[in-house]
Amino acid sequence: MVHTFMISHRILSAKVFNEIYKELEEITGAKPRKIKDIYVTEALKDKGFTHIILTNKKIDSKYKYNFMQITIIMNPLKLLEVSKLELLKEDQVEELNDRFYSEIIKIHHSLPRLEYWGANRIDYAVNINTPYVKEYIRLFQRGDKPTGFKDTKQLDGSLYISNDSVTINFYDKENERLWNGFNKDGAKNLLRLEIQCKTSKTNTIKTKYEFDSKHLGNYLRTDISRNQLQYYYNKVIGQGDYYTLSEAIRIVKESKYTLATKNKIIAVLKDVSIHRSIWKAREKSQYNSSCFNRYLKQIRALGVNPVTIPSRWGIKTLKNIISKYSSEEKKETFAEDLKQTKRRRVRKKHPVKPTLFSDTLQRTRFGAHITQYELSDLTGIPQCKISNYERGAQLPSKTNLKKILDCILNEDESYRRNRLIGIYEKEVQKRHYQNYANMQ
Repeated sequence: MVHTFMISHRILSAKVFNEIYKELEEITGAKPRKIKDIYVTEALKDKGFTHIILTNKKIDSKYKYNFMQITIIMNPLKLLEVSKLELLKEDQVEELNDRFYSEIIKIHHSLPRLEYWGANRIDYAVNINTPYVKEYIRLFQRGDKPTGFKDTKQLDGSLYISNDSVTINFYDKENERLWNGFNKDGAKNLLRLEIQCKTSKTNTIKTKYEFDSKHLGNYLRTDISRNQLQYYYNKVIGQGDYYTLSEAIRIVKESKYTLATKNKIIAVLKDVSIHRSIWKAREKSQYNSSCFNRYLKQIRALGVNPVTIPSRWGIKTLKNIISKYSSEEKKETFAEDLKQTKRRRVRKKHPVKPTLFSDTLQRTRFGAHITQYELSDLTGIPQCKISNYERGAQLPSKTNLKKILDCILNEDESYRRNRLIGIYEKEVQKRHYQNYANMQ
C-alpha cells in the first residue's frame, strides 16, 4: 500500500523550536546540519526517520514571527522492523501510530501522533512477483506518456516519468537494490509499481475524498492506494495483454472490424513497434492524435496492448500485469469498501445540524482570531475534532472544553466562559440524558 511518506507539523513557538533542536542534538549526539534556513539530520534513519528537517525562516518582513516547521521523511517499514521489501498495509497502521508516538515523544512532548501530521508526500506502491520482471520493464518503457509529464532518459530496469504533482516509478526491485549497493535479499522476480504523490496531488486527493484536513491518517487507505496505482498504470501502460507483432496482427485480422479499420489499426501497431514507444509513434503518425487514440482504443478492445513483444525474445505472449493485482486487491478491499459505503449512507440519512453550543463556540473562536489549526496546535486536540465540535457533530469532553476555553478566552472573561459551559452542560443533558450523572 505505502512505501514512504513525507509529513510536517507547524511549530508556533520559538521556545518549542529551540527545545526540539536541542533535544535532537542530545539524542543524536550531533548538531543538525544547517542549509540556509533549514536544519537537517539523518541520524535516526535506522529507526525509520530518514530525514528530520527543521525550518525557521522569515516569510515576509511585515510578519513579526518566522515560519517554523518540523518535516520528516519516513520509512514506516524500518520503524515496524519488518523486511525492507514489504510495504505498509492498512492493518499495520495502528501499530505504526503507537511506535511513532513512542519515538516522537522523546523529541518533544508537544508533537502529535502520526495520524495528525500533515501529509506533504505519500508513495503508494504494490509488489508483484513474476519471472519476467526485466521483460515487463522494457515493455513499460515503450508505453505512453501522459500529457504534462516530462520526457526523461530511462535507466535500465525502470520506467521513471514525472510532472509537478506525481512521479511514476515502475522498477525491478532486485536491480534497484544492487544499484544502491545493497544485497538483493529475496528481491529476485519482484516488480514494484510506485506512484509518488507530491503536495499538489495530496491536495487533489483531499478534495476528491472530502477530507476535513490533510492529516496523514486520512491517506493511509488501501482503496486510495489501489485507485492511484490503477489510474496512472492505465495512463501509461493501459489495458490489453502483450503479444508479438505477428500475433497481434493475426488477432486484428480475425476481428469484426471493417477491412479499412483493420488496415489502420495494423499501421498503428507497426508504428509503435518501429518507434518503440506509443507517444513517439503518435508524434510521427500519419494520423492526427484524435484518430491515433481511437485506434489505440480499438486495439485494446481486442484484449491486445499496442506495445508488442520483440520476436527475438522468444516469448509469444505476456499477461497484463495489472490484472493479477486488480483481482487480488479487489478481494481484499471489498469488505472495507462496503463498510465505507454504509457509513456514507448513514451520514446522508442523518445530516449534522449546528447547535447553540457549536455556534457559540465557533463565534468565540472567531472573536479570538485563532484558526482551527492554530487551536489544534495550542491544545493538542486534532483539527478534525475541533471541526466536529463547531459543526455540532460531536461534543468535547470536559477536559478538551477547558483546554479550548483557556486558549480562546482571557481570565477576565469569566462571564462568557460560564455562559458557554452552561450551554455545553444543557447540550450534554439533551444528548446523553440517561448517562449524564455518570459524566459528572
